[in-house]
Amino acid sequence: MKRIALIVFVCLLVGMAARSEEDFSNWFRVMTDSATPSSFWEMSSSDKSVISKKLVLPMPVNELKQAAFEYEILVQPFDPKRKCHVTSKEYRWADLLLKVNGKEAFRGTAGPLVLKGTHRIVFPVELLKEGENLFQLSWAPIKPEEKGKRVFGYFYVACDLTDEIKDLKNRKDRLAKAPEALRFRLLIK
Repeated sequence: MKRIALIVFVCLLVGMAARSEEDFSNWFRVMTDSATPSSFWEMSSSDKSVISKKLVLPMPVNELKQAAFEYEILVQPFDPKRKCHVTSKEYRWADLLLKVNGKEAFRGTAGPLVLKGTHRIVFPVELLKEGENLFQLSWAPIKPEEKGKRVFGYFYVACDLTDEIKDLKNRKDRLAKAPEALRFRLLIK
């Protein structure tokens, strides 16, 4: 009887975890932005180094049900004090901060959101406006009581490259021809 109860409990946990994952397969991606042509990757290493991106929303906000910010981290974050890359989600990073049009859209645990890979942060649609929207991603300031317990690291955001640019062997040539779009995307539903 205990074995059956344990199996049912595990099945319920798995089912709840599967439902908590957002399905982004049917979201529309808005990728128009205005990065600088010399951008190959961007980096944030403190609450003062902000990665900014302008994305153009081609429709009225009242037509949207949900919005999310999608970005891709190029390499694992780097801890400058320990001089190593970090792969742990539970690391003692400062919080991650996302602002949309100057308003805080997200402030929270950075660990899972600064590791290598593609990440999404769902935020209130009301922060958007039709036309140009400014997204700013950085570390949140460390509270005085957490100084010495939390650290700013380096996180690196990747740049979208066309096949033609990927074939260029020289990094300088790639930088000169890199498109404007960093892998920052606005997802809408």
